[in-house]
Amino acid sequence: MNRFQFVADHHRRYGVKRLCTILGIARSSFYYWRRTAADRAVRQAADLRLAARIRAVHRESDGAYGVPRITAELREAGERVNHNRRHRVPLEQQLHRHQVSMLILCEPLQFLAGWGAP
Repeated sequence: MNRFQFVADHHRRYGVKRLCTILGIARSSFYYWRRTAADRAVRQAADLRLAARIRAVHRESDGAYGVPRITAELREAGERVNHNRRHRVPLEQQLHRHQVSMLILCEPLQFLAGWGAP
């Protein structure tokens, strides 16, 4: 729960002015937060839709695609994504690119064949 939500929950009993003073927030900030609640809800719904698209692209790449490649895939599909949003949404959804080591891709004996040869 954030401070603004706390004020919204308790303002009838204690008053907005008193709660804002105690919590160290400006009353204008509280009223701005309350006025923009609908905008935040719309943005959150859009972020959830984008997260589903990102998760689908991430799954199709078997977890190998990071933010730049996922962004390119979304742009090819006609989705416009802001650079700040393209970093924030995958972090919130805990989507990370899997690191693939080159040592795993090489045959162990071929990799070590010339190692330490005279």
